[in-house]
Amino acid sequence: LAYEKGKTGERYILSGENRTIKGWLDLFSKVTGMPTVKLWSPNFAALIGAYFLEAISNWITKKPPLLTTANIRASRFYLYYDNSKARKELSWEPTPLEGHVRESALWFLENGYIKKKRAERLRKNLG
Repeated sequence: LAYEKGKTGERYILSGENRTIKGWLDLFSKVTGMPTVKLWSPNFAALIGAYFLEAISNWITKKPPLLTTANIRASRFYLYYDNSKARKELSWEPTPLEGHVRESALWFLENGYIKKKRAERLRKNLG
């Protein structure tokens, strides 16, 4: 659409829905039927935990940490993307995020990235 309808030199943001991290987790839970995250902590506590996980990762496991200080710092901000220009000038409409979450969950399931016990439950929930 940008090639066909866009103006030379212009930029278009092709974003979907704006969501908080909690909004993402709630959507994931809704689509997959898996429980949502119940553990929430103050930012400083999460940051301390991330430093701890990074240290264990660097010195002991040599595997990427589950949570990083960069993740925690970024989670404090709400980044809003405005796609109205692309909608108006290109007649572009984003596809619903729910479908993308479902497709991603199915891909992880089909490619063996989910442990057997959870895979059975997820397969049942996704149909």
